[in-house]
Amino acid sequence: MMHERNLKVFVSFSCLAFAIFIFGNTAFAAKIKSVQGEVTVRVAGSGWYPAHVGADIDPSTDIKVPNGGKIEIFNGKSTQWMLIGEAEASIPKHAKGEPDIDIDLAAGILIIAYSPTDPKALFNIKTSEGTVQLNEGVFGLDSGTGKQFRLAVDDGRACIKRQQSKTICTDEKNMMVIEPGKPPKNDSIDKDIKSLWKSVDWAAAAAKPDLRVIQPQDGARFSDSAVIVSGSASKDVPVYINNKEIKVKSDGSFSGVVSLFEGENKLVIQARSNNGKTTSVSKTVYLDSTPPLLSINQPPNNFDPSMIGSCDNRNCYIQIFGLTEPGVNLLANGVNVSRFIEDDGSFLIQDFPIRKDERT
Repeated sequence: MMHERNLKVFVSFSCLAFAIFIFGNTAFAAKIKSVQGEVTVRVAGSGWYPAHVGADIDPSTDIKVPNGGKIEIFNGKSTQWMLIGEAEASIPKHAKGEPDIDIDLAAGILIIAYSPTDPKALFNIKTSEGTVQLNEGVFGLDSGTGKQFRLAVDDGRACIKRQQSKTICTDEKNMMVIEPGKPPKNDSIDKDIKSLWKSVDWAAAAAKPDLRVIQPQDGARFSDSAVIVSGSASKDVPVYINNKEIKVKSDGSFSGVVSLFEGENKLVIQARSNNGKTTSVSKTVYLDSTPPLLSINQPPNNFDPSMIGSCDNRNCYIQIFGLTEPGVNLLANGVNVSRFIEDDGSFLIQDFPIRKDERT
């Protein structure tokens, strides 16, 4: 993604969010998780050298990401942020005991995924367009695509306080677009940012896990108490059915057998990530293992069709009425007559054809 201009962005992370600084000391807990492309870093008093996985990112560090490259960094236990090139950023050194971490983003895209397993976060992002604040979720900050500044929120909420103006917020699944000299506006998240989020496996760090239940269908009825529940979830995320964990395959697919009780059963299927986020799907199914009620008032047993109906040369046409259970399939001599069942289970079938010599 090419950038036509540079927009100076200043990002500040609260130490309560990341537990990065211990008051009075500089216990900076940021490490490189992944590197793509020839990303280089520089600390005070050194030259540029290649970034590598597992290395610490300390205060007074400069980061340079080439076009098409990216660097992913862990802060705290699982909160993470990523720079995507062409990107240039620096982390200034603070005075002793200073609780904040500042990131000076000169160009490129910054994406941050806040994890609720870390202490409560407050991000203060100072930009030329105002100060952005966010304390939860996943968001992206694009500092140089054409003449636009973009702030997209996938999970959570972000607000920007502009100079001599009111605070304007955008929430999850939305993107704030700011053009020079124009007021901010909310828009749908564009494909570029969505593809960036999808390209990074951050399900364990920030976003809710995916969950898709293939079977059973909601409202399904069964005569066997053993029912198979199957579907798919995010990789490495445990799945529970009514709080009982079931086995999940390496590709995220799952299948488990659930025992139903007679009547209505509510199945709650949940995917629970290690960040405390849960995705739930509820299904209501029914077990009916006993034969349905069926009472026939007309015709009587061993009836004569010619005595209770009207006849032609071949058939007689009789009336059938009785009582059964709503929702069942009702057949007369193999013909489906379920459409005649009323809400209370009663049914009346007029002029049902039957042979003159038939008595059943």
